[in-house]
Amino acid sequence: MVFALISDKKLSIRKLVSVTTLGFFLFGTSYVPALSFESSSASSSLTNIKYSFSDSSQGLYNQFIVTFSHGFVAQHAPNADTLLSNVESNNMVDAIKYNFADKFGYTVSYSHTIAIKNSVVINISNYISSDNIDSFIESAKDISGVEDIFPDYNIDYQGISDPEMNESSQNQQEDTPVPDLSAYSKNYVTPNDEYFDKQWDLHGEYGINVKSAWQRSLGDNVTVAVIDTGVNHHPDLVNNIVPGYDFLSDAIQADDGDGRDSDPSDSAMVPKNGICSNGRKAESYMRWHGTHIAGTIAASANNKIGISGISPNAKILPVRAFGPCGTRFSDVTDAIKWAGGLKVQDTPENRYPAQVINLSFGSYLNSGSKCFKGYQDIFDELHAKGIVVVASAGNKNLDVKYFTPANCNHVISVSSTTRMGERPVASYGSSVSISAPGGTHAPNQGIFSTFNTGMISVGEHNYSENAGTSMAAPHISAIAALAKSVNPDATPDRILSAMQKSAQNRPIQNCDQYSCGPGIVDAGKTLEYLDNPVKNPDPWNNGPIFYDIHKNMPFYQEIQWIGAQGITTGYPDGTFHPADNVERGAMAAFFYRYAGQPEYVMPSTSPFRDVSVGSSFYREITWLHSTGIANGWQDGTYRPVDPIRRDAMAAFIYRYAHKK
Repeated sequence: MVFALISDKKLSIRKLVSVTTLGFFLFGTSYVPALSFESSSASSSLTNIKYSFSDSSQGLYNQFIVTFSHGFVAQHAPNADTLLSNVESNNMVDAIKYNFADKFGYTVSYSHTIAIKNSVVINISNYISSDNIDSFIESAKDISGVEDIFPDYNIDYQGISDPEMNESSQNQQEDTPVPDLSAYSKNYVTPNDEYFDKQWDLHGEYGINVKSAWQRSLGDNVTVAVIDTGVNHHPDLVNNIVPGYDFLSDAIQADDGDGRDSDPSDSAMVPKNGICSNGRKAESYMRWHGTHIAGTIAASANNKIGISGISPNAKILPVRAFGPCGTRFSDVTDAIKWAGGLKVQDTPENRYPAQVINLSFGSYLNSGSKCFKGYQDIFDELHAKGIVVVASAGNKNLDVKYFTPANCNHVISVSSTTRMGERPVASYGSSVSISAPGGTHAPNQGIFSTFNTGMISVGEHNYSENAGTSMAAPHISAIAALAKSVNPDATPDRILSAMQKSAQNRPIQNCDQYSCGPGIVDAGKTLEYLDNPVKNPDPWNNGPIFYDIHKNMPFYQEIQWIGAQGITTGYPDGTFHPADNVERGAMAAFFYRYAGQPEYVMPSTSPFRDVSVGSSFYREITWLHSTGIANGWQDGTYRPVDPIRRDAMAAFIYRYAHKK
């Protein structure tokens, strides 16, 4: 879906720069962006971009966000905190309306509060045309008490849908073959969800290696806010949804009969009467965007239906900020603050503040590459609270520095990769923080998640593919939730650093650091680098890895763990033989394998008198000695052929790993 400011009147690049035009996009690329360039040449396209405004008269503004100066607030609302109440806001507007009338001849009225410091939303009695907006803003800033003023952008969506692709993707679960992906992950951590094999993004060669992460965390006690089109109570989501909020203040944009309310349900993104508030027929749409994203993050796992969410025990906080005919900037900023547990006037307290916030949308800034200040102040505040904010980088094949909020500080900017590990038509640049699977439109190449059959209203719950950086971002949000679950004090910066480190040395195709950031995230490695140990080698209780191991046996957990780690594969018949003996030399080899077979220069003189240079396991035994794990016996021997039971060896390695 594309949310864009659109105008019948073409604006010059000079005008675009001075106005700071915003166009909102929900970054799912199965729909071609409608904010289109006049020229097919990318080098000349920035001078003529189509825009429109979704007011009743196109190309006109009459709603603005005003930020008052500190001195003015102190004078007229001395008891106010940084967010003005309704009464305080009315008083402030009353204090300036005469100045507006004297200067412009306009009547000014208070509309509503906004969660931006010392700011309110006002309406003026006359529409300001796009030709006059620059001079109006500059003149209004001269009014006493006005520190800043800008339009409360009424953002109307347009998109060119691909119904044929969308319909075919809905039905793929019945008739499209899926390749065998078992080579990339062990079956013993595979959940029993019906369509898990379609989720190549979780366990494929260029997926996020989620199975390893699940042995460390399932996302318990973490809430992820999805600020989007809303979230439906899909059977695969219903157990993980907490009460959210609908922040659309305009009843026509919301298309639900009222303004802000406590129902953040997803919509089909088509006005029920097919007409938006500007009188234009809605020609295209993107359906169930928020529901699809929520499924990637926290669909229930191991419940024998549908898919597995990456953080399946996390909770989803649905925050509706986009409606069938768009949104306003003031609605989006309020939604972000509320999601993080920050105060928003005249809005119920958020009882489930998020530790992670997913923003699968963005605005293309023709005015330059700076984050919009209204965003940055909020992100700074959320970052100080330790909240991880994740944003889609965009699908325009342009530098991400031109897309906000992905270009803001304290935001993890996510680009997208395909099933083959390549970058599709996604944003790039030095501001890309990390990449994650986002897929393409081809069958079995998109991201498979929760969906709905409804074309205009809610239909039957189902599953479907979608593609784009909108779909990549929730992978990162979900991994952040896994991390926060087992390490709640981990800062956003530390979590991002672990993600970036995890991407190093991972396979990736035709995508350098400038295009894809550090590379494709590895969920398991991310948690490992955050010092999160394996807590449960069998997260879905699928039973023993080895046929001769039972839960009431000594060292059951330790044996399960070394099997899950691939330290031992057992015997060809699927058994482990726990009572069999292993020579101490072979035990050293197990340790060395667990450590990742690190580079090691063998000593020219053996530290043990019974282990000669070049003997079996000489490298492994001397490496084990160099780490201080095994110093041998007091008589200077190692006794490499002495026995140790295999189950005791498993316990020895397990305890070593969990003391690191």
